[in-house]
Amino acid sequence: MGCDEVRDLLALVAGGEARDEERVSVEEHLSHCASCAKELDLYREARAHLALLREGDAPAGTWKSLWSGVQADLFPRKPSRAMAQFDTSLRYAAVVMVGLAVGVGVHVATRPEPSGPVAADAPVRPGPIQAPVVNVTGERPAPFRIEVEPRARFHAPRVKPDGNSWLPRVEALPVGGERDF
Repeated sequence: MGCDEVRDLLALVAGGEARDEERVSVEEHLSHCASCAKELDLYREARAHLALLREGDAPAGTWKSLWSGVQADLFPRKPSRAMAQFDTSLRYAAVVMVGLAVGVGVHVATRPEPSGPVAADAPVRPGPIQAPVVNVTGERPAPFRIEVEPRARFHAPRVKPDGNSWLPRVEALPVGGERDF
């Protein structure tokens, strides 16, 4: 037998109400399972304590003390008027704060992109990038430098030209669709 089947029979064995074959198989299991043996001891101890109980009247005040404990659990005290008003005001304040948070979120999400500088020290957006014409000698100017300007409202930064960039200008494609670039 496994522990699950034995645990179902432990209360019957502790009370002497189990059949003989069940009792024998439980005792065999208990010889090598310490946790089930401990549980059987707890059942026997509980039965012994129950046997020690005597019949008769309870001491004076027992029922009153039991009822006061049960009454406190079943019927908690009502809060005072001041606490009820404080609780109500906290609920209204929470509703107002949620409304403000939603309003700010909607405002930030739907506001238009600023047309000019946001602040006095904010940089001005550059115009479109124009590629310089390759000089006659074929020399390249110095490598270009990229400066990043963050824009408001979570847009990707733009490249700021400084005049040192080099891009070839394509005037026309060759006839026949050949490409040499």
